[in-house]
Amino acid sequence: MRALALVTLFALLLPSAAQAQVRGLTWSDPTFREAVRDADLIVLARALRVAKNGVAYQVEVTLKGPKRNGDLLAVTGLHHPELRHRPPVQSGDLDYLILRGKPEGEGFALPTPTLGRFPLRVTSGRAAVIASLGGPETFVRIAVPQTHFEALIRGIESGQGKELLEDARIQLSSEKLPGPERVYWALRSLALFGSAADRDLLPRVLRALEKAGPRSSTFRVRAAAATALATMGGKGATQALLGLLRDPHRGVQSTAATGLSQVLQEKAGSKAFELVVKRLVEFAQTASPRPVTFTSVEDPRTNRLASPLAAALKALASLAVPEGLGLARRALVTEDLDTIEAGLAYFEERADRRLVPQIVRGMRPAGHPDNFVNRRFARVLEVLTGEDYGLDPKDWQAWWEKSQSTATPGQTPPPDKGPSKGPDEGGDK
Repeated sequence: MRALALVTLFALLLPSAAQAQVRGLTWSDPTFREAVRDADLIVLARALRVAKNGVAYQVEVTLKGPKRNGDLLAVTGLHHPELRHRPPVQSGDLDYLILRGKPEGEGFALPTPTLGRFPLRVTSGRAAVIASLGGPETFVRIAVPQTHFEALIRGIESGQGKELLEDARIQLSSEKLPGPERVYWALRSLALFGSAADRDLLPRVLRALEKAGPRSSTFRVRAAAATALATMGGKGATQALLGLLRDPHRGVQSTAATGLSQVLQEKAGSKAFELVVKRLVEFAQTASPRPVTFTSVEDPRTNRLASPLAAALKALASLAVPEGLGLARRALVTEDLDTIEAGLAYFEERADRRLVPQIVRGMRPAGHPDNFVNRRFARVLEVLTGEDYGLDPKDWQAWWEKSQSTATPGQTPPPDKGPSKGPDEGGDK
């Protein structure tokens, strides 16, 4: 009977399975947390038969969704047909699968071809899952104990990762820190599930990382430390993040700048806030505008970290720091595309319609050799205004002036004041 069901399911793979979630030859992996929360079904399943377009799996354990133990599922989206001939799966493989589709149905797909299948490997009696946290960390694949992987899924679902926290506390408080992979996993567990009670674990870790030196091979660990600092905050978090702004790896700088915007929210208006903001502004003046990428151009995943400059400008925008506006305006009129992108990131973060004139002034006039960048400007303007006036700055300027002439008095007061000129004061000359 099972053989007949398998043949039937195998025949239905193409027409009835859920369609792949990506379009085109590139895509961006979601974070693991996003994938788990969006999943309709999460299972541990064994591959029974592999076709060119998908795999027939039999469920062994259900971790999310209606209990499907023993059921046969048709899973597509395991590969992109123009990039691989067949799914990277062998009959008999045991995989954890994060699936989208009708929970009670037979056909499912992964979130992307590169995130959603996590192989289970058993060696010398030990079971480990090849895991990734997705998002900017999608290129990090580490072997974690099977119990930890399942605890991560349960923790994301419940908001409490007690098992992972207990292990992280043991690892990070031991006399000698374990290897980089285990420290990374422990720090990411703290960032996901830790609380103020875990803050005291971080200073010792930071000292150990500083003693080891800023090797490029361990930058992920230092970035994980920055994420944990930002999440848990505390008295020393701000100074520690400022120190990580000086890290030689741009990925750590970007993560630290992003983290500063989190920890400074609760300090707004204080003297400490002003001092730290001054350091952040100084950093932005010399920060690299190059986005942080982790793989070759042939990789279909487009995940990357914001450049240190973009991260700093977004932090200044989220904190409504006046100096950030001047830095962003100057970025828009440079001839460097990455710098322009960083400047636009500031305006996207501010999401303030009153700043439209500042963006329009950065656009290139019709016929300018670099007016291709206006497509990016126009996308930001469309998001801020809900309007679409194309790529000519004159059209946007005309719309803005008309909208202001018909606006209710006092409807668009100038945004925050400060050392930089406000958005309605004429901009840079």
